[in-house]
Amino acid sequence: MNDDCPKCGGYMKLEEKDTSSGRDIREYKCTKCGYSDWEDRGTAMWKLLSDAREEAEAKQASSTANTPAVSEAPASKWKRFFAIFSRTRKK
Repeated sequence: MNDDCPKCGGYMKLEEKDTSSGRDIREYKCTKCGYSDWEDRGTAMWKLLSDAREEAEAKQASSTANTPAVSEAPASKWKRFFAIFSRTRKK
C-alpha cells in the first residue's frame, strides 16, 4: 500500500493485520483525516507453511505405507545374543 492517503495526502498508518482467515489482510488509517482502507496481500505465511507441512506429512505417510515391514529382532536378551552367532558369515 502507498504511504500517502488518497483523500488528503496524509500518512497512512498500519492499524491492524489479520491473518486468522489464512489471508494476509492489512487495514490502514490516515493520521490526518481518519480515512481507512484495507488490502489483501495474499495467502498468509503461516498458511503456506502449514499446507507445506501437511503435504510433506501426507507424502511421508504414503511412502511408509508402501514399504514392506521390517522383521523384528528377537525379544529376549539371550535370543539377541545367540542371534549374533547364528548368522552366516561371508567369506
